[in-house]
Amino acid sequence: MITRRRPSPPERRGRWRALLLAFAAGWSVLFAPSEGEAGPALVFDARSGEVLHAYGAYTPWHPASLTKLLTAYVVFDAVRSGRVSLDSPVRISEYALSQPPSKMGFAVGTEISLEYALRILMVKSANDIAVAVGEAISGSEQAFVAEMNATARRLGMIDSHFVNPHGLHDPAQRTTARDMGILARALIRDFPQYQRFFDIESIRVGQAVMTNHNKLIGRFQGADGMKTGYICASGFNIVATATRGGRRLVAVVLGGMTAAQRNEVTAGLLEAGFAAGTGSFGLLSGNRTTLDSLHRPVNVGAPIDVSPYVCQKKKAPPEILSFGTEATTVAAGRPSEADGARIIDNAGAGVLALASAPVMGLPAARVATDPLVAFDVPLPRPNPFRQASPTGPAVPAPPATPVSTMAKPRPMVNPFEPRPNPLR
Repeated sequence: MITRRRPSPPERRGRWRALLLAFAAGWSVLFAPSEGEAGPALVFDARSGEVLHAYGAYTPWHPASLTKLLTAYVVFDAVRSGRVSLDSPVRISEYALSQPPSKMGFAVGTEISLEYALRILMVKSANDIAVAVGEAISGSEQAFVAEMNATARRLGMIDSHFVNPHGLHDPAQRTTARDMGILARALIRDFPQYQRFFDIESIRVGQAVMTNHNKLIGRFQGADGMKTGYICASGFNIVATATRGGRRLVAVVLGGMTAAQRNEVTAGLLEAGFAAGTGSFGLLSGNRTTLDSLHRPVNVGAPIDVSPYVCQKKKAPPEILSFGTEATTVAAGRPSEADGARIIDNAGAGVLALASAPVMGLPAARVATDPLVAFDVPLPRPNPFRQASPTGPAVPAPPATPVSTMAKPRPMVNPFEPRPNPLR
């Protein structure tokens, strides 16, 4: 059995320095997965599609809440075609409310606008909202998932299949780092006007302030999206984007053992990509590689289930831990998304991955006063004819008491007032 000693901080800094130097020198870092298993990692230029780093790009993986990026794409496409607008109501059904956490738990009959549903979806990653959005667009979850799969095929996500709009575990729900890269690039290319949904640090719903699980936003220089995902079977996933000097890079990292490890690897790969510059990467032949031209194995196999390593604390093999680099460390103990708030400081290696910030997220004072940090999402009220008995016959309820948010709506947000619908 292969054992692996956890590197000391000086060793870790040295490895990041070596990785940066290798990138800057134009060395090829397009690694193949070992024994068919890898912690997939991919970095590419959003505009050209040029691949800067690829490791296990076609390794099947469970997407977890990265699924919601495709959910968002289908929604944006429906808005573009005129089927719905961002002001269209999203109504919570009994089936939506029955979804496991993460969830908002709004009562059956509650209505919010599609705009605010998308904000909640991208920040809170609420599974009940994902189902409600699908029902609002397509009439049922099943019909919406059919649209998701049709969209994935049209975009060229050849190794992906979806069975739900939120990413809760199903053995048949699968993707690859390459396919997630295709999706991220399509979102950037096709819907630049909706960038605002992917770089929100916090939202405020009633008295609750919810921070984005993507801890690179607001901490890593230039970070501007997109989405994290986690279930035991997938480990900690992320699709992250960052822009510097007009150049935007996309990183896909799948199967982190902790959120902190995932964030550290992602920040390091993005930093190295920016340090190298355009055209510094490629195969040993000198030919540039794009997402479309990445070599695909003949048999990609079934998705790897990393739950024994992530949630049962078994030691993961080195090929899953490496992401194609030697810069990975694994935190001890059972992980959670809160681990992602750990600040990664590689000072001394020429990399300051994440700037200093409180361990549990943004300072409360900043959330309360900075209009660029927290978006107000009005606390919705249930439909009064469904409020009293969500599972039985409709029963009139007493008039709803007005609910106020923590702060008055700002002009930049232009909030849509919540509307009870007494006719349903």
